[in-house]
Amino acid sequence: MRKLAFLLLVAVLFAACAKTVESESKAWESNKTRAQELKGLYPGFSAAIDQMVQSAQSTWDAAAGISKEEDKIAKMAEANALLGSGWMGELSNADSQIRKLRTDANALTSKATDPGDKIAAASMAAQITMTIGRIEQDLRMGASDQVGASAIVHRAHEDLNASQRLVNDMESAFRSKNNASNKVSQDGQSDTKAEQPATWTCAYCAKTNDASAKECPGCGAAKP
Repeated sequence: MRKLAFLLLVAVLFAACAKTVESESKAWESNKTRAQELKGLYPGFSAAIDQMVQSAQSTWDAAAGISKEEDKIAKMAEANALLGSGWMGELSNADSQIRKLRTDANALTSKATDPGDKIAAASMAAQITMTIGRIEQDLRMGASDQVGASAIVHRAHEDLNASQRLVNDMESAFRSKNNASNKVSQDGQSDTKAEQPATWTCAYCAKTNDASAKECPGCGAAKP
């Protein structure tokens, strides 16, 4: 019974994720809208984007003449892939990548506790700022054809990923160092507590008392 229920669940999930004419049509409209937005964000790529849209449109139009639904959907998906993946997909993600990288790099100094680490974090942030500046300049200039656009955007994508990894690695190193420092501090406190005597001896009547006693029950003298 459980196996049947599992198979039914898999079938439902597969059906929900399966591509349809309707889902591809919605993706197509979304991709075309995003292409126009990218032209506004990166005017230097306008010509290359128009070329890609034209190529994708030809593929999309070809899908209209296919009667077999499975093949039709595959052709529609091919057209969507032209606008949603490759250098177009990377360009679409560039702005959010840049914003995240800049935010993470600027936050490094606040996550460093050691003076030397703060200097290293500031140096890293400055390096990242320079890298972002170069990438933004390249993206502003753009390219007039798809070959040039692909080269520029892919390089920007790779540089952003590499820079993000550097920032993540430094942040991870700071976190590990802070955790280790906190552990040493906690261990030291534990050792101090462990070293405390379990009893104390009254200086007046020499009675041995429990460590929790604030005064000697024998003579009433206060715990030293």
